[in-house]
Amino acid sequence: MGMMSAKDRILSMFLESKGEIITNRQIADTAMITSWPRRVRELREEGWPIRSNNDDKTLKPGGYRLIGDLPDIDNTVKRKPLSNRIRTQVLNRDGSVCQMCGAVPGDIDLQFPERKVRLHVDHIRPRSQGGSDELDNLRTLCSSCNQGSKHLMLQPPDYIDVLGKIRNASRAVQLQIFQWLRNNLDEL
Repeated sequence: MGMMSAKDRILSMFLESKGEIITNRQIADTAMITSWPRRVRELREEGWPIRSNNDDKTLKPGGYRLIGDLPDIDNTVKRKPLSNRIRTQVLNRDGSVCQMCGAVPGDIDLQFPERKVRLHVDHIRPRSQGGSDELDNLRTLCSSCNQGSKHLMLQPPDYIDVLGKIRNASRAVQLQIFQWLRNNLDEL
C-alpha cells in the first residue's frame, strides 16, 4: 500500500470487499489515522455508494458496505469542503456545544460510550437539497446527533422556544446562561 493516502487505502479496501460488511475497526486499521470517518464521508460525498447503519438497517452500528455500481468519476460532483475558518466561526458562535442535545467535547458519547463526544459542523438544509455553506445554514452537532439528523431539516429553536426553556430553568442555570451570553456575544 506504500505511499497511498488514507482515503485511497480506505477506497481500495472497499473495492476489494465490494458487497461485504467492513467494520469501523477494519477501516481504522487500514487508514492508520484517527480521522478516518472524515475520509469515508468524503468518499460518500464524491458519490461512492458506501452504506452505513443509517442508510441500511441490515447493518449494525460501525458496519459499512460498498454497494452497487461504482460511480462515473467524470460525472461525480465534487463539493468543496467547508474551510477551517467557517468551521471555527460556527463552533465559536455555537459555543462548541451540540445544538440538539447540548453535548460538549469531553463528554462521554452516549451512542458510543467508549469514546468522547466529537463535534461536527452540519448543514441545517443539506447541500443535496439546495442548502448553502452560509453561516445561517450551519450548526454544531455531536456525531450522534449528526448521524441521526441526516437529511432532516430541523430548524434551530426560535426566541420563544429558548425563552421558555430559560424561564423554566433554575436560577443557577439562568445565571450560567447569562454569564455565557456576556462572555460570548460582543453586543452585550
